[in-house]
Amino acid sequence: MEIYPAVDLYEGKVVRLSRGEFEKRKTYEVNPGEAARKWADQGTRWLHVVDLEGAKSGTIKNWDALESVLSERRVSVQFGGGVRQASDVEKLFALGVSRVILGTRALDPAFLKEITKAYGEKLGLSLDLRGEQVQIEGWLKEGGSSVFELFRELSRVRVACVVVTDIERDGMLSGINLEKMERILATSPHPVIVSGGVSTLEDVRGLISLKAPKLIGAIIGKALYEGKINLKEALRVAREEGK
Repeated sequence: MEIYPAVDLYEGKVVRLSRGEFEKRKTYEVNPGEAARKWADQGTRWLHVVDLEGAKSGTIKNWDALESVLSERRVSVQFGGGVRQASDVEKLFALGVSRVILGTRALDPAFLKEITKAYGEKLGLSLDLRGEQVQIEGWLKEGGSSVFELFRELSRVRVACVVVTDIERDGMLSGINLEKMERILATSPHPVIVSGGVSTLEDVRGLISLKAPKLIGAIIGKALYEGKINLKEALRVAREEGK
């Protein structure tokens, strides 16, 4: 199991939202490139980078900030937020992104079929949930499907993973909903990276305790930036206890 430090971008800065509410975003002093170096220094292999403006508007906005993150060569980057065109995917891979995460366009069957045919396991899918309902366009609109209905459709495509975010827990430092994540891990047709509420070592251990074969990682954001969890310790627990 891997830990993915989050680097959420808004107007070129590192921010965190609470429950996906843009008006409640918190900006951190560290710039995106510094954040990438900081988490690389502590041993991470991956970063989870999201263009929040892009997710909201449908167009990637934070290209410069992304490039500053990519200048840290010791880590692999998975990137999502505003990726709506095949040309976006192509450009992101050309810049050095290791995995592109599709959100809103993942619910377009024709687009998903074509893009996965071209890139397959270099792609991940982002499923952002309020309750069991998938949200789109920066978590501002309901996508019309429950996560479990969507899993049946997604079983036909080839991707590296799904990133499942529990919006109600995201940025709240309140711990994860283990019961909900257990159901998701049991039914997902693809490997799962869990996001939303992972705030302590006990949260990491709680995920490991599920002994779910589909669990491959957890994203941690606000808890890292606010010193609630030590990344080195979280990585150690995830890698040693989560084998």
